[in-house]
Amino acid sequence: MADIQQGAVVTVAADVIVNGAPAFARGEQVTVQQVAPNAQRPEYKYTVFSSRMNQWYQLRDADIMPPAPVGQQPPGPGAPPPFAPAGAQRAGGASWDFSALDPSDWLVAIGGIVMLIGTFFYFVSYVFLFPLLGLALVVLVVLDKLAKVPQVADWQGLTWVYIIVGGFSVLLGLISLLNIVSWSHGLIPFRWYITPILELLASGAVLAGGLMRRKAGL
Repeated sequence: MADIQQGAVVTVAADVIVNGAPAFARGEQVTVQQVAPNAQRPEYKYTVFSSRMNQWYQLRDADIMPPAPVGQQPPGPGAPPPFAPAGAQRAGGASWDFSALDPSDWLVAIGGIVMLIGTFFYFVSYVFLFPLLGLALVVLVVLDKLAKVPQVADWQGLTWVYIIVGGFSVLLGLISLLNIVSWSHGLIPFRWYITPILELLASGAVLAGGLMRRKAGL
């Protein structure tokens, strides 16, 4: 142990019990009044005052920890560690960790984005239904894996939402595509097919993402 001089403030390493009563508590800071080995038990050489017992006692090297370096405060009982744990809350303004997204999350998120923007290609299918569904899917993925909102992240029914929305959207996409073909007999420009094809592909991605989550037991 480092050389402890008279007047040094040290930290009690463990509870010290004298005659069945606690004289010092772990983490308590005390001032060394004198450094002199006890005549009968030389290992007891640090004279400190117990405020609990209102009496002076001598402690050993094993009973105390040396003073902290200048500018550092030794931790007391129950004090937090000097470094935050790995799961500490993200500081405000920090960027999201996209590594938290599983392949199924990417499928759902990308499918939702394609649903959202695909509607604006030449042919509006089901008015605002697909854009709203796409926006809702993206928001759910963000709240679940990026923002980690407990109400969403711990929701057991989220997987079924993806499966139901994906399956329903696939059905609507097929109906939309068939309606265009039957209405125009296939004689309209190809650009009119872009929206229902995108909606169909996006819906398939969402459905696949939901099924992947279901298979993984999420």
